[in-house]
Parts: sequence; C-alpha cells; structure tokens
Amino acid sequence: MRERRREFWRLGTFDFDPATLTLSQDGVMVALNRQSAEMLRYLAERRDRVVTRQELVDRFWSSTPAGAEDRLNTCIRRMRAVLDVDAGDSCIETHPRVGYRYAGSFAVVSPKQPEMRASLEILWKKVKSVPAVAAALGALFAPVLLTNSVSARTPDSQYQNDGYTIEKYGDISSNCDFEYEDGPGHCVISGDGRVRILFNGALIEEAVVEQQKRLTCSLNAGEADCS
Repeated sequence: MRERRREFWRLGTFDFDPATLTLSQDGVMVALNRQSAEMLRYLAERRDRVVTRQELVDRFWSSTPAGAEDRLNTCIRRMRAVLDVDAGDSCIETHPRVGYRYAGSFAVVSPKQPEMRASLEILWKKVKSVPAVAAALGALFAPVLLTNSVSARTPDSQYQNDGYTIEKYGDISSNCDFEYEDGPGHCVISGDGRVRILFNGALIEEAVVEQQKRLTCSLNAGEADCS
C-alpha cells in the first residue's frame, strides 16, 4: 500500500501543517494554542461554506457546554490576532447570528515548498539592501514573494472613539454610544457591506452585514462582541 503523501497548507502568508497543527511564517514558528489551531483547520477544511456557531460548539465543547460561547469567541480572537497581520480583510469572516467562514487564501503545497519560500524571502530581504542586485533580481523574486499578500483597502467611512475604530465598507451606517471616554461602548450597525472593528490599530472583529440586517456590537476592554 502506498503511503499517503503528507501535505501542507498555505494560508495567506503562513504555512500550516494540518497533521501537527503547527503554524509558521518565513520559516519561523508562530505560537497558536492547540484548540485555536484545531478550529483553524476545521474552518479551512470547510472554507466553501459558513460554519455555524452551534456547529463549532458541538464539535469542540459537546462534553463541556458551559461557557462554550465565551471560549468560542476567545478562539476566534486568537486566530485573528495571529493571522491578520496586514491591513485588509480578515481571513476569519463573521456572518452575524450565523457563524464564521475561512475567507483567506488557501493552497495545498508540498512539504518542501514552505521551506523554499522561506529561503527565497530571507534572500530577498538581504539583496534589497543592494540596489543593483535588487534591480536585477526583483523581477524574478517579487512575484513569488507577493503571492497571497493582502492588499490594503481604504474604508468608505469610519468612526473613531478613544482607541476604537469602526471601518465601514459599502452602504453601512452605525450608531454608537460610549458610556464614558474609554468605554464600554455600544454600536448598532446596519446596511449592506462589511464592517471591521479595530482597537489601537489591531483588528478585533470583522463582520458581513447583508440585506439591511442589524448588527449589535458591545465594545469594552479592547474587545468586541457582535451578534
């Protein structure tokens, strides 16, 4: 019997081993706790659909349902904190009152490809400091190194309040009220489009709002809870 060939996944700018649940970037290991890594694998395997919150609770906390909703929120935040390193869309997409979908780039690569890419990136960083060499090799290396990068986007409008930023893409309106200068806050968001919530520049929540549905978000202590 032929041995099944081991595969690695390319998730955005990260390399992920679904067998060992290890994550790396540029050849350097990236810390992600086991449960969050298992959930990342689960979502990436089902990237063609929205995975409901109830499905995730049943899959990961069927024997210990108490507090499962809070633990699920924590896992989603941890994944975003690690994976959403560039400006642009989050790879973990929120569908209000439904669940989540892995929306980042995905590719299956051979075991040697992550190592090869990391080596190319290290070499490119070195030659960039030598203008003549960089100009000669840029056309060769740049397309490889820029593959799967996330392009920065400019929001159509945004709201800011002492550390919190709500970026709105599309026909989105928001009505926010903060009890005092640094929170807690409460926002009602509606329309058709996408909203990203950041705290001190770090993405803490992203959601798709469709068909004029209302999304209610509580903002407190640098976190966002939207439903």
